[in-house]
Amino acid sequence: MQIENATSSWSRYISFIFKSYLALSLCGLLTVSHLSVIQSARAETLATVDGVPVSSQLYFSHIERLHETHPRAKGKPKLENRLSKRALMPLVSELVLRKEADRVGVSLTSLSFEDPIAVLLKTHKTEERLEDYLRRIGETRESIHLKKWINATTGLLMERAGLLKISEEEVRAEYVRQEPFLKREERVRAAQLLIKLPSRPTREQINKGFQAIQVIHKRSLAGEPFHLLVQRHSEGPLRSRGGDIGFVAKGDMVKVVEDTIWSLKEDDVSSPIRSKYGWHLIKRGARQAPSNTPYDDVQKIFYERLRSAKFRKGKRAYMKRLWTASKIDSALPLRY
Repeated sequence: MQIENATSSWSRYISFIFKSYLALSLCGLLTVSHLSVIQSARAETLATVDGVPVSSQLYFSHIERLHETHPRAKGKPKLENRLSKRALMPLVSELVLRKEADRVGVSLTSLSFEDPIAVLLKTHKTEERLEDYLRRIGETRESIHLKKWINATTGLLMERAGLLKISEEEVRAEYVRQEPFLKREERVRAAQLLIKLPSRPTREQINKGFQAIQVIHKRSLAGEPFHLLVQRHSEGPLRSRGGDIGFVAKGDMVKVVEDTIWSLKEDDVSSPIRSKYGWHLIKRGARQAPSNTPYDDVQKIFYERLRSAKFRKGKRAYMKRLWTASKIDSALPLRY
């Protein structure tokens, strides 16, 4: 990486601006107008990559957010410097990546990736909560989007450079390594009807629950469809699904229910049994024999996993090489 120092006159000017900013800060006199003057003075001296300046607008919106998140950094040059680098380096990386894309003839206009703000909004539910989260982590919507863009662009360029190739042999080797964890145990499908009991039921409650489930059991033996009985009478969480638990292996259920499931034949309905949750009727469904997950079922998953690991491992070295090949001029000492 080639980084040229600012001229001595600019250095003195930057030092003057910084000292003025510090003095105003300590005196509590730094107003929005003061800040805008300082920002305008420094806008042209942030950084350039091969003569192309970074976006001062994105820099200052991010640095203002970082100052909100880290108020104790105010007036402390080392901490201020660290925050400035945090806001500046992604902007330099953006220009470095755009330069490399132009050099190798890769168009970035069709680059697509999942909107990180939309993803965060799903987690935080409301715009207000999202903004509070961004404020707490010292990021803006633009800085979050830029980081996602940098990752996607770096991956695209590394792919173009042949740095993310994954061979069939590598994928198969990963499958063999993971094979012990891919074994499917024998499983059976089951459904249940539940009449709940309190955590400490009285004898009367136990008897009342038993009488209720006995009536339902007789109706099942008489031929009424089990899933309809569940929908009409069950008090369990799977009522709307006809009581369908899905496929279960040994060890998945409480012991009394598990023992009952594995003792039944396919399509049999058990007699009433009691657990700590209440009274149950269990219906057993189809059986799945033990097997290994086929290679074709996980080939794509393992390919993406290996590619992601190679990207994470090689990204820093790749970006460092691009930075080194660029002429980066900055008032701050930057190093990837």
